[in-house]
Amino acid sequence: MPTSVNLSPALSPLLAYRQFILYKLVPSKIEGKKDKLPVNPHTKEVCNAHDRAAWLDYDTVAGLELGNDYGIAFVFTHEDPFFFLDIDNCQNDDGSWKEIATELCTRLSGAAVEVSQSGKGLHIFGTTTPVQHGCKNKENKLELYSADRFVALTDLNTIGNAATDCTEALQKIIDDYFTKSEQNVIGWRDTHVDEANPIVSDDELIAKAMNAKSAGSVFGNKASFKDLWTNNESQLHLAYPSFKEEDPYDRSAADAALAQMLAFWTGKNHARIWNIMWQSQLVRDKWHPDNHKHYLTNTVINSVNNQVNVYGSKSVSQQSLATPILDPTDITTTSVLNKLRDLSVTRRIVEMEKNLQNDVYIFEGMALKGQITLFFAKPGTGKTLLFMHFIIDSIIKGTIKNSNLFYINADDSYKGLFTKGKMAEKHGFEMISPAESGISPGDILNMLDELSNTDDASEIIIILDTLKKFTDLMNKKNQSDFYNVLRKLVAKNATVIIAGHTNKYPDEEGNLIYEGTSDTMNDIDCAYSINLMTPSEGDVVVEFRRVKSRGDVVSTVSYGYRRVTGMSYYDIVNSVCKLNEQESSLVSEQNKIQEKLNKYESEKLFVQRILNNGPLIQSEIVKIYMLNSKDANEVHHGLACEFSKSSLLRALPLLTNIAWTATRNRDNNALTYEFLNSSLVEIQEPINNVLQPGVI
Repeated sequence: MPTSVNLSPALSPLLAYRQFILYKLVPSKIEGKKDKLPVNPHTKEVCNAHDRAAWLDYDTVAGLELGNDYGIAFVFTHEDPFFFLDIDNCQNDDGSWKEIATELCTRLSGAAVEVSQSGKGLHIFGTTTPVQHGCKNKENKLELYSADRFVALTDLNTIGNAATDCTEALQKIIDDYFTKSEQNVIGWRDTHVDEANPIVSDDELIAKAMNAKSAGSVFGNKASFKDLWTNNESQLHLAYPSFKEEDPYDRSAADAALAQMLAFWTGKNHARIWNIMWQSQLVRDKWHPDNHKHYLTNTVINSVNNQVNVYGSKSVSQQSLATPILDPTDITTTSVLNKLRDLSVTRRIVEMEKNLQNDVYIFEGMALKGQITLFFAKPGTGKTLLFMHFIIDSIIKGTIKNSNLFYINADDSYKGLFTKGKMAEKHGFEMISPAESGISPGDILNMLDELSNTDDASEIIIILDTLKKFTDLMNKKNQSDFYNVLRKLVAKNATVIIAGHTNKYPDEEGNLIYEGTSDTMNDIDCAYSINLMTPSEGDVVVEFRRVKSRGDVVSTVSYGYRRVTGMSYYDIVNSVCKLNEQESSLVSEQNKIQEKLNKYESEKLFVQRILNNGPLIQSEIVKIYMLNSKDANEVHHGLACEFSKSSLLRALPLLTNIAWTATRNRDNNALTYEFLNSSLVEIQEPINNVLQPGVI
């Protein structure tokens, strides 16, 4: 069957899960039949259906035009709510369906039903909470699975809805058609596992869990323990969207999530999970055994089966207790060899090609999506307010999605954090202060590390301000560990932007030097120095100079902003504007003039003072200097004591047409210097005119 098909409404709930694979029909050893073999969409070779590297979203796999021998399959896992009931060879010779087929379809009324590949069987899809089954009834040719299987979708004559909750009906069918030996039942435990060391007091355990946050809950649409415990419907709606209009969220999914978190904290103690859950605000009638005999029991059993690590285990970093729950994508039962294959880029080429876009700038012309970009500057340059301008500007232009951006502000006062937080609130992005949240920057880094192990990292934008709060800038090992985390993030199509500082002194050519080890430049994709071209008050101009790049980013660009006494921070950010090439050249030239004036200030004042009495040739200026210098042992020393003769000779041509003029005598070729009446203020005036109010 062609893969480029639309999935019918009956099976559309499956679209929410990135668990679709490709299969190929090949001749079976049984004459007249064909086998369905899973194939890797990247290599077209037969693969393990449970190799997550071979899984794609439906739109991607459906867009692969591979011919009629290929089809689309769905892999059932412990993370999705679906079950699959296969009724084989249940059609009579006259085309009608056998009694067992009609009975099961009736008992599972509302569930999605499709005709199988052979045309003589039925597939039934629905949801159950949460039940793990691997059941067979050979006599009636029935198979029931909720995980660890894949089914070839036909989408033939589909009816119903795969989101239909069949928990109660399904349990009765299991009791009627599958013997206990055919059911995968996990034993009940009233103690914790050996490797766990849980908190003894339930109250203390709950308090500890309430203060813990997973990376998914901070940076994505996952719910925290606190959200589940308090029945925070607004967050649960985002984390567990419901297929039922009457429910604010998928209650069964929330029950399962709370149980699994408790599996971590209790050390997989079934009885204790059960008892603690009844203290939460998620409690509902469905939990009562009188109403649904097996529901809560199965929920607890499956939570324990799904959970990998436990509180108190040596394998769990005690520094990472804010991230206790492994994301389902972390759970693997594959061999080391398969794990290595999972790491291969070649297995994700199709997906990477889909994600790869034309260059998208997070900061216009500079910070590219999917890269690590460092901006470093001296204190007082205004890098944070420039960052705020770039963020808001990109949000307004639609370049970035506000809900994807997390500004980690680790270097601000309470008032400054409040001010910037109000701007973040207005424009819909997240402003996080480790100190205000009661955690350390290291805790944030642990969360980012956890986030990098999940698909939630995709499209996320992380801004770290400032770098020295997150890593020891002079410790190579510490920095290496830090950038390893960031590299894992960008490998998941996240973007990281870092604010850093400079050394106290520039290099011999006057360029800013990054504060930290030289290894940093090897670990990042792009870097810019932010150079202050004017005084830091009044009409301020800065120039961004590219230090390192990967991709099409500008080499230099200048911005101006107005900062005067009485201006609000919002008004300062709003005043930021980009300078065009002509304006940038003007500012650059003016900056060079200012640098000369600063460097030769004493020489300038000395020469101007003596030129006030009239023009002088160079030899006369030098003679006066020698008479007034310390070396001449004269009584009047003045400014001449502050510089050397060689410095004076360098200043004379450098400050020509800035502080004085110079004309050459045709008769003796001597240079005559004359006082220049124009001022620097007059030269600066055109620069001030380029700073116009912003539009943010």
